[in-house]
Order: sequence, then structure tokens, then C-alpha cells
Amino acid sequence: MLQSEIAAIEFRLGSSRDGPDEWQSDNPDWDISSIVQKTGIWQTWVARPEETALDLAEDACGKLLDRGARADVDALILVTQTPDYHLPTSACLLQSRLNLPQSAMCFDVNLGCSGFIYGLALASSLLESHLRRNVLLVCADTYNKLIDPRDRTTRTVFSDAAAATLIRPAVGLGSVGPFSFGTDGSRFESLAVYDGAARSSYEPGSKPRLRMDGAGVFMFTTSTVVNSIREFMQQSSVEVDAFVFHQASKLVIDHLTKNLGIPEERTVRNLDRVGNTVSASIPIALKQAHLDGQVRSGDTLLLAGFGVGLSWGTCLLGWGME
Repeated sequence: MLQSEIAAIEFRLGSSRDGPDEWQSDNPDWDISSIVQKTGIWQTWVARPEETALDLAEDACGKLLDRGARADVDALILVTQTPDYHLPTSACLLQSRLNLPQSAMCFDVNLGCSGFIYGLALASSLLESHLRRNVLLVCADTYNKLIDPRDRTTRTVFSDAAAATLIRPAVGLGSVGPFSFGTDGSRFESLAVYDGAARSSYEPGSKPRLRMDGAGVFMFTTSTVVNSIREFMQQSSVEVDAFVFHQASKLVIDHLTKNLGIPEERTVRNLDRVGNTVSASIPIALKQAHLDGQVRSGDTLLLAGFGVGLSWGTCLLGWGME
């Protein structure tokens, strides 16, 4: 069976920095030190008012595709929950901006923090079924456009960002899979934006706002996510060199590491300087861990994304990049 691998990753953060000074200035009653102690996030990145997820995606892809021929990309998967328009599909707009071939398969995936894992499964499936040869997987969101600046559960956590990942047939030590997935739509209210779509009758003038039940999301990670990863590890029975979890918060990653019995030195973290970048968090963490030498060619990695939906996914990744 044809095996696939990650060939390259690039990313783009929002243009403006937001942090403790700004949070405190806008919200004098917040206990900033307590918030940062729990989240582990010292700064977030915010897109400019005129800057959208599609713009960030274009920049991330531009960095990656400058290295090779755009004509080789025959599929584009865009994972986003903050599209420029309800329709058309943002992937179609990105195809035009990047000047990708008109023969390319392009589509959106409306998923949040589990989106990279799902997108990686779709990309590798396209390659392994010989439908496509070079898949560009893009994860991009601008959650800050949905955040109330007085909401400490979201403003101090989420960053705007895009990550572009090129998946191709394996030529070395790289590999993708196996995978495990799960969904529990009965708990969708834990992370939701209610306004601005059909259920709210597209009310004119309504401002879509992200609402997060922090306690509910944490309980989800302490039960469902932990159990899912533990079961996956037992079934896989391989030695994992590094664990790359969705960079939700320090509290969440601390809990996963402790309850799964993972040595701290094998856990990749970058949320302190990047924040929670939703579906882009895992590829950005992979890129930075590779640059820092924490992830090396030949390593076996376990990736796990979880959040909005509620949705979760886990996979193994053979790292082949030098």
C-alpha cells in the first residue's frame, strides 16, 4: 500500500500581539497572574480587522509553495470555521489566489481543534487510493473576530493563525497513520457560535460570539480524550518518541501528560508564545519542535486533536523531515 508523509510545514500568525498588559488595561478586575498560571499562555496573536483566515492561509501557503512548483499540487483541503463567506467554499478562493491548477480538488472542512487530524486522514486517503499525489492541507482560523474582549475564558487563550502542510507519497522515513476518531454532538454547547447562521434566521445586526464552557471542555478532556488516547496507545503498541497534543492550555496538557503517564520531556509545548491556534496548533507545534530539535527524522509521534463538536482524533506520524 502506498504510504504518505509530511513533506513541509509553514505557518503565519496574526499580525498583532495581545497579552497581559492589554488584557489588564481593558479588564482591570481580572486576576491576570491566576489566568496565565492556568492557561500557560503569555501572549496571543490577533489578525488585523481587515485580515481574514483566508489571508493568513494565503501567506502560509506562499511560504511553503515558494519552495516548489504550484503546478504539482492536485488537492487543497482547507480546515476553517471562520470563512470569508457562507459560500462559496473558501478553498476555491484560495485555489485562485495561489494560482493552483484548475484540475485540483479543493474543498473546506468545518472542524476546529480536531481538524488537522481529520484533514491528515483525508489527505493520506487521497494519496493511498491513488486519487491524488500532492495534497496541500491548510488549517486557518481567526477566532478573535468572534471573541468578546471582556470574555477571559476565550480572549486569553485563542490566537489567529494559519498553517500549511504538504502531504506527498513517502520517499523516506515518513509515514501517516493509523488513526482513531470520535464525535459527541450532544455536547456541542461546550463550544459554539449561535448567531449569524440559519438557526438564528440570519438576524441582521447580530454579532456572532464564541461561547465556551471552560469547565465542560476540561471535563471532556479529562474523560473522553484521555480514555481515547489511552485505548489508541494500547492498540498501537509502539514506542512513541514525542507527543504533540492540540495546544489547548497548560492545564489541559498537564492533565493529559500526568494521566497518560507521559514523560514531560516527550511532550511538545509551544502555547506559551503562540496561544491556542485551533486546528493550526498541531502543525505549528510540529514545525517549531522540528526547528528546536525536539522532533527528529525517524521519530514516531503521537498526535491528538480535540475540541469543537465535540470532536476528537488521534494518529501516529512517522517524522521523515531532516
